[in-house]
Amino acid sequence: MPRTPGFKKLTPEKKVSVALFLVDLTARATRAVNAVKKAMATFKLGSTVVWEVWRSRMGVGARKPKNTKRTKGKIARLVAGVPLCDRQTLESLANATAVPKTTLWRHLKKRLASPCGFARETNPHIGTQGKPA
Repeated sequence: MPRTPGFKKLTPEKKVSVALFLVDLTARATRAVNAVKKAMATFKLGSTVVWEVWRSRMGVGARKPKNTKRTKGKIARLVAGVPLCDRQTLESLANATAVPKTTLWRHLKKRLASPCGFARETNPHIGTQGKPA
């Protein structure tokens, strides 16, 4: 059944079937353009939709997430164990914890962006509404 012109979403099952169809054709040495044309005819989809399915296999969402070396809790314990005088700069904190600066920065960014970030926890002069008390 063809989709109506204003219809935007493809079901996940349909996306998977189109992607498998495209992969099967390209495994048999079919050029990408010809594979997309055959998928358009087979599934009665537009070229834009089929090309989006084709490109989505290379996107970040298609990749399987990897386990990280250190968990959030482990990094928090390492940072808490460092004396305050060694926590003045990101570089000194990285040297004291043996955690790379990029990893520390990524975790600090997530923590600062959260609703109960570091600023509200450590600054007693800020009230609950984010304004000075």
